[in-house]
Amino acid sequence: MPGIAAASIKGSWEVKKGTTGTVLLMNNPRMKHITPDVLGKLASIKLLQSKNLVMKVFYCPAFSLYLSDTSAGGEKISMALLASAPVVEPVGSLEASFKWWSNTQTGLVRHGCKKEHVFTPLYELLHVRQSRNRQSSPSPERTGEQLWTAPPVPWAPLSEDGTEVPIYINGSVTPTRAPALPTPAPALLDSPRGGAPPAPRKTAVWTAMTPPHGAMTPPLA
Repeated sequence: MPGIAAASIKGSWEVKKGTTGTVLLMNNPRMKHITPDVLGKLASIKLLQSKNLVMKVFYCPAFSLYLSDTSAGGEKISMALLASAPVVEPVGSLEASFKWWSNTQTGLVRHGCKKEHVFTPLYELLHVRQSRNRQSSPSPERTGEQLWTAPPVPWAPLSEDGTEVPIYINGSVTPTRAPALPTPAPALLDSPRGGAPPAPRKTAVWTAMTPPHGAMTPPLA
């Protein structure tokens, strides 16, 4: 593929048959987070004790997100951020003469390219950690970020064909929610916490995530 050798971000992955996988590529990502001392104060607010808090967010000028489809019977995918248009029609274009290219034929693809850091494709949610029974053995006092923990995933376990397996509790089926994909949210960037944003990284990074029962191979250099 013309332009692949000089691509600033590139990689190849394989999703095995009967499994699901996700690949997220971000160009020049930056990160904003709530500091531990602020998290400690927020944990004492009663209104927030029943909410999930966006503790950390990554934002970037260009991203590409791929979610595999188990019905495809496995797939080998390649993705790249090119400085010029490839021969094959790209999956997205960029005002600053960049284009996302991918050879994916199935699955779900989301992408975006801008000059500014306006996309937030990845973030971390936390909720207040519930205190243990006072009669149990004492534990060290928690402070700051230790007062928070990751919430349970919003989807049920997946079967081999990728469908949700019902969860039965006391003879009834527990409803589950489909996971919501992160969408670009420029509004999150209008009110940064803690002063000026950090300088962008000189090298692009990629993040690979595998939902339950997922299997993926490392990217090829």
